[in-house]
Amino acid sequence: MRFSVFIVAAATAGLFLVQPVIPPLDGNAYAQAARIAKISDPCCEFKDVPGVVWFGPDSTLTVEQIAAYCAPILWFSPDEPLLDDNKGKDIRIPAPFPFEDAPDAPVVYYRLRTVYAKKDNDASPYIPVGDDRGKAVIDLRNVAAINLDYFFYYPSEEGFGGHEHDVESVEMKVAFGSRDCDNCPFGMAVLRVNAKAHGIL
Repeated sequence: MRFSVFIVAAATAGLFLVQPVIPPLDGNAYAQAARIAKISDPCCEFKDVPGVVWFGPDSTLTVEQIAAYCAPILWFSPDEPLLDDNKGKDIRIPAPFPFEDAPDAPVVYYRLRTVYAKKDNDASPYIPVGDDRGKAVIDLRNVAAINLDYFFYYPSEEGFGGHEHDVESVEMKVAFGSRDCDNCPFGMAVLRVNAKAHGIL
């Protein structure tokens, strides 16, 4: 069963990379994630599973939470003209689209493109909640995978063929799994990432 869901977050509902929704993981990400979740169960070790970005006891996550956990980290060249010599938390790119309100932070847009249900379950993995599609719930007991896209807007692009209004994107295939473990039965891993710049994959 395949469900198509289209979400384009407004700037105010987008992911702000300077002030991430989810605490950043550094060092041993799996050990730190376990500490954050107050988990000491050895079955919660996922270090041998490539691409794991989340695991825990929750059987549901909002689309916004999933987008925050999977959000790509952007690393700009120090000579990027749009940086205007800004560093760290002063960086304001990617920018909101010109027709959106401009928050005092970089903006990344996301879209949940497709939700794939588990073959052996007739229940819907996607549960709408009001008009805010970012608040929609993904039921981890019923979902097999999703396609999740991110979009980055830049006011201009320099160099050969330079132009105004540049949009680049990242497409992700995210899989969900479960295991027999009371403290962290559910997990989420990024299986594939495709990036596009200038419309080229």
